[in-house]
Amino acid sequence: MNTFRALGLVLSWGLTHLAHAAPLTFAAALNLAEQHAPDLVAQATRVDATRAAQAAADALPDPKAFVGIDNFPLTGPDSGSLTADFMTMQKFGVMQEVPSAAKRLARKQEAKAKVNRDNAQLELDRRVVRQKAAEAWIKQYYVEKRLALLPLLEEENRLFAGVIKAQVAAGKATAADAITPRQELLEIEDRRDELKKLKIIAITRLKVLI
Repeated sequence: MNTFRALGLVLSWGLTHLAHAAPLTFAAALNLAEQHAPDLVAQATRVDATRAAQAAADALPDPKAFVGIDNFPLTGPDSGSLTADFMTMQKFGVMQEVPSAAKRLARKQEAKAKVNRDNAQLELDRRVVRQKAAEAWIKQYYVEKRLALLPLLEEENRLFAGVIKAQVAAGKATAADAITPRQELLEIEDRRDELKKLKIIAITRLKVLI
């Protein structure tokens, strides 16, 4: 059996057993990526701000205190007195502005729309972050699984080389046939080098996210 056909069969088996590999590692990677994503932190802050604004949108403006003096004499015999001239009046109190119901409703609806918009953006950002983390985790997982399969292929190649050697000795195969196991062994080594490079890339990408 060709070694690379065997590799394909084993990898196919591995794909069907993804759910049973490394319990919680996949979920942990997604959760860590979500917790550490700066875009999500910033968007969550915006959501908090718009929610606070929504709570205040339907509230009446703060009351305003006022203090004043009318007809205060600056010249003449009553200059500087608050009581000598009966026209001089002191006033103080509290004013409360009451916007129209339509204006308050419009302001409330606008604040609600902003909260919905920011919440939707937060959910979209969260899904993007989790998707990227999932892709990075899966790439690293399968690179490691494929690396782990190479020793099995090397053992199969060793057995195959023994069979070819015996067949050559028995005159059932030519010396040229003995080259095939050596070529496949070189291909396995090349594949190992390639997978090691891919593993470094996959690990780096995942670390950036989490």
